[in-house]
Order: sequence, then structure tokens, then C-alpha cells
Amino acid sequence: MPVIDFPSAAFLPQYVGLFVVGLLASRRGWLTTPRRGMGRIGGVAALIGMVVYLAMLIGGHGSGGPSVQAFVAALAEAVYCVGICLALLSLFRRTARKEGAFGRYLSQHAFTVYVIHAPLVVGVTIAMHALVPTDLALVNFALAAVIAVPLSFALVPSPQASVRSRGSLTGIVFGQGLTDERTG
Repeated sequence: MPVIDFPSAAFLPQYVGLFVVGLLASRRGWLTTPRRGMGRIGGVAALIGMVVYLAMLIGGHGSGGPSVQAFVAALAEAVYCVGICLALLSLFRRTARKEGAFGRYLSQHAFTVYVIHAPLVVGVTIAMHALVPTDLALVNFALAAVIAVPLSFALVPSPQASVRSRGSLTGIVFGQGLTDERTG
């Protein structure tokens, strides 16, 4: 039964955890000030969350339902998600200091891809079920990713099209925003 229009009550701890981490990151400047301890704490939390979650899955308690075991599994998954976010944020702050042309292109179009990727993934997945009849979830995931991610970036409008759509709904959706007619 959905809770506040969430797909599953089991994910509520994860949503709350990530929301709280987002608030803390904003207030404490985690995105602008690298903190090594944050990465270590996140890595340890992710490892603990993963071990507990896998133990719950192996024990047959990770499938949900109103039980203490299902709550622990959901909480462990949330701890893993928050921890891996902190660990990866710290890792990339230390190792990915330069942004080349490709990285700049990806950064500039990230919001547009975020907006348009969901229907593309659904469409690719539906088409794959008809063309690639396999029950292997990992194969389906890999194929969908290999097709949908480049397709999402390929569908980003060219700079010329973006200039024409500036101030329109498509301009807002495709990351161009509104312009003031007086300033151009």
C-alpha cells in the first residue's frame, strides 16, 4: 500500500535518510568542502548496510511485509544508499578534479537527460521484451543502459535549437530557463 504516494513504504527510510543527508550536505558545505572523514564514515556505513541487507536477504527477510525483519532490511538498504553516496562523493572530490570537454558536455546536459531519460528507459525496456526474450535481469539492465543512456544524450537539443526555444516550456525543460526580453 503506497504511503504518501511513495511506491513502497519499505523505501521510506531511504527517502528520509537521503533527504536528511541532502540537508546536512547543504548546511555543512559538503559539496564545496572536501572532507576525508565523511568518505570513510560513508564507506563503513555502506559496508555495514550491505552486509546486514545481504544477511536479511539470505535469511529470506528482505521481501517486505509488516515485520521487524523487513524493517531491518529496509533500514539496512537505506544505510547502504546514504553511505555509498557519501563515500562516492568523497572519492570523486579527491580523484576527479579536472573536467575535460566530455565531462563538461555531460554536466551541461545532466538536467535535460534527467528529465527525458525515464520515458526512454521505459520505451527501450518494453521494446527489449519483444526483441530480446530473456529472463536474465542483469542482461536486460545492461542492454537497456547501453541503449538508453547514449540515446538520452543524443536527444539533447543542439545549441541552435536551444536558443530558439529559450523562454518556452521546452527551453525550461531542456535547461535553458527563462530570459528577460529587455536583456536579451
